[in-house]
Amino acid sequence: MSSVKLSDQNERIAWVDILRFLGMSLIYWGHLGVSNNIVLYIFSHHVPLFFFISGFFAGLLPKEGSFLRFLWKKVRGIIFPYIFFTLLFYAVQLAMGQIRFSDLPAALLVSALGIRNRVPGPLWFFTCLFIVVIAFELIKRIVCAVLGSSKAGKVIVFLLAAALYVVGICFLGHEPAQSPEWFWNVDSAFVYIFYYALGALFFPLIRKWKYREKRSFGKVLFFVFFALSLAFAVFTCLRGAAFTAQVEALFQDLFRGHVSAEILFELYALLSALIMIFFELCLARMIALIPAVSRFLAFVGKDSLYHCGNELIVKYFGGLLIAYLGLRPFMNNDWFLLLYSIVCMIVLTFTLNLLERLLLGRLFGNGRLSFHK
Repeated sequence: MSSVKLSDQNERIAWVDILRFLGMSLIYWGHLGVSNNIVLYIFSHHVPLFFFISGFFAGLLPKEGSFLRFLWKKVRGIIFPYIFFTLLFYAVQLAMGQIRFSDLPAALLVSALGIRNRVPGPLWFFTCLFIVVIAFELIKRIVCAVLGSSKAGKVIVFLLAAALYVVGICFLGHEPAQSPEWFWNVDSAFVYIFYYALGALFFPLIRKWKYREKRSFGKVLFFVFFALSLAFAVFTCLRGAAFTAQVEALFQDLFRGHVSAEILFELYALLSALIMIFFELCLARMIALIPAVSRFLAFVGKDSLYHCGNELIVKYFGGLLIAYLGLRPFMNNDWFLLLYSIVCMIVLTFTLNLLERLLLGRLFGNGRLSFHK
């Protein structure tokens, strides 16, 4: 029997779900047309953050059971929801007169390809996540077959994921993360599998880390890193767009258009994303120390798959309500949009998300779906 107390497990689950709540809030917020600096802050790390979280329970060793059983589980847990949410979105579009029935075959064909910037809203994440999860499991099984369940094998698994990231940013001939071109975002998976592997690698350490048990030097070091990440986040929200453009221009001037300039800028983007993820992670752990707040936010955050699938629908009807109440002028305010995003998530949690979970949980393989399961 594990020596970890049940209360400790509950706390860990709470902060993971709070982190997912923060991530979904950023996604909703970023899709509402906020100012350039806020957009940069959000889009610099919100997708990497979710792949990082999704990797928490993946581990660096293969899952028990056959690969076909694992594959079927992920088809039920990721692809079935993708199909359902796509059909639901187009059903609402047809009902509200947003598209014609004659447009539906072409729209469904585009959704079958599942490519980002072509499918509705955030639904591309499902197909990309599926590719990442399956590819990572295959890598683990191949490495384990060759090296066994050793520490060296775990290192090799992580290094292979890192190698795929390098291939993604250097050798595909296009920008795969933001503008993928391949079926089911396979090219994006080259990049995001690295964050997934980071989650798998660091989650055991993050889970065990406790501030109270650290010595004075460890506590001071933590506060220094947290203060720096907080300062970087605030700076990005205030001046990030101009600063990032200056960094990119500097690399271009130094290397005169050489490919090294693009690689260095990608490394800067990677560092920025990791700093933001660290900040969000610290924030989630801190919020988890406030019992009443943490329980509520964790409850809302557990529905991240449903929040992702229903985002466009709740925002469509929310927009109609905003117009009816005469609140449309407030939609130009970034902080009102953040509040609106959180309200949308809360409303979904106790309405459409709840209904879908009750009706479809068994079909999807879990009564309460989570991206990290």
